[in-house]
Amino acid sequence: MSNQINADDVLLQAILLLRDTWGNPEVGIVAAAIVDPRFEPVFGVSLRTPSGRWLHAERNVLQKFENRYGLPDRNALMITTLSPCTKVNSLSRAGEPCAQLLMEKRLRRVHTGCIDLCAAPRGDIDYHPYGFELSLTDHPVCKRICDNLCGLFRSPNRASNDV
Repeated sequence: MSNQINADDVLLQAILLLRDTWGNPEVGIVAAAIVDPRFEPVFGVSLRTPSGRWLHAERNVLQKFENRYGLPDRNALMITTLSPCTKVNSLSRAGEPCAQLLMEKRLRRVHTGCIDLCAAPRGDIDYHPYGFELSLTDHPVCKRICDNLCGLFRSPNRASNDV
């Protein structure tokens, strides 16, 4: 696997996966990928579990990665359409906040299309206590799509901020 993978190219692939699964009511509005220099990227989306809770995209993609390859390398890159959640915003989520999960898995790098405005209304969230650096896309198409997806969390038509 080449170390020359462009994070925004993978972000765009994650967005396309979300687009392709959009019609499924069991799929949420966040996509993620893990890029580990040893393997092909792994992709996932947020999913409704059989219990009705939401499995966030980061947790889903980590489970897929671990089932396929084992633990990701510390130099692996988590790529998300929406930055990892840092607190419990809803009782309908499966598991602890995603930032906590990434810290437990010792992932040090996250690239995202948009800052989670539910967790940081001014976009000023600090991920350093979780042990990872966050980079934000500057790709105009990825940024616009991810900003629009993030806007769905604030939509008055949504029952809760849980997907």
